[in-house]
Amino acid sequence: MKITEIVNGIHSYVATVRIKRGKTTTTAKTIIYAESNTQARNLLSAMYGDNSVVSVSKVSDSDLNETSVNQVVPNRTIPRPTPAQATKPVPRILPTAYTHKLARDALLAQMKRNSLHVKPTIDDLRAAQDKFETEQKRIDRAYDEALKDRYKWAEIRKRRLRAN
Repeated sequence: MKITEIVNGIHSYVATVRIKRGKTTTTAKTIIYAESNTQARNLLSAMYGDNSVVSVSKVSDSDLNETSVNQVVPNRTIPRPTPAQATKPVPRILPTAYTHKLARDALLAQMKRNSLHVKPTIDDLRAAQDKFETEQKRIDRAYDEALKDRYKWAEIRKRRLRAN
């Protein structure tokens, strides 16, 4: 490691690169860390190809500061940039401890909900099937009894009509 890397530090650069996929070509923005603009351009040329680098511009540390980039808004919407901010390159939003905690809590709540959800076992399914079959037998028996009663009352009516 060079002393200049420690004293001066590594700078952040926002770059626009051309990406080819098949017959289509699109542009994408990325952040790269390098000592100088030339090194950033050389690194991007090595990664994306010689003629793929469209622009490289230095980004200040205050632009990458997570408090200025990731503002907390109650309804979790990203505020619209002002016209002056719209011309600035948009840096990547860095995760914060707060967003990490929110994601962790959401996953934990989902795991708790899933663990509390009752999953039936084979014994539960067999018991339910036995209960259903028993109920069906009871209904069939009641139906048979009702038919017998119907025939019985029909016979009684016939006897009464014959007697009259």
